[in-house]
Amino acid sequence: GHVQHARGTRQAIQRVREEAWPQAENADELHDALMSLGAITEPEGERSAWNGYFEELIAARRAGRFNAQSARLWIAVEQLPQLQAIYPQGKLEPAATVPEEYAGRTWEREEALTELVRNRLQALGPVTSVTLAGALDLPIADLETALLALERQGFVLRGQFTPDSAQTEWCERRLL
Repeated sequence: GHVQHARGTRQAIQRVREEAWPQAENADELHDALMSLGAITEPEGERSAWNGYFEELIAARRAGRFNAQSARLWIAVEQLPQLQAIYPQGKLEPAATVPEEYAGRTWEREEALTELVRNRLQALGPVTSVTLAGALDLPIADLETALLALERQGFVLRGQFTPDSAQTEWCERRLL
C-alpha cells in the first residue's frame, strides 16, 4: 500500500511540475513565458526545445543570454533591470536596449530576488531551496530570505511533498 501510494504521489507531483511549466509553440509565446518566469536556465530552455524560438527573439533584440556568475539565464530584455539588481556583475549578450517603461523601474536586490523566485515557483511545482539556489547560482541564504518573504505573504507552502524527500520543499500554494 505505502509503495503504491508513494508512487501515485510521486506521479501526481511530476504531473503538477509538467502542467505548471509553460508551453511555447512560437517565439512570441516563449517571450511571454520568459516574462512570466522572470528567467529560465539554459538547460531548462534546451530541455523544452526552445532554442530556435530563443534565437528568433535574440535576432529581434527581444531576449538574450544573461551571464550571472556561472548561471546562464535566458531572459526577455524587459527583465534586465530586475536581474541586474540581483547580479550586479551580470551581462546580457547580445546587448539590447530595455524598453523605457522597464528601464525606469528601480529594484532593491531583495525585492528583485523575491519577485524572481515568485515567478519561477509558479512554473516549477515543489522544489527545494538548494535546487533553486543551484539553478540561479545564488547563495542558499538569499533564496531562503526570498522564500520566507513569500511564505509570509501566503504565496508558498513549505513541506515534504515528494515521497522519500528528506529535504523541505517549497511550492506555490495554488499548484497543490
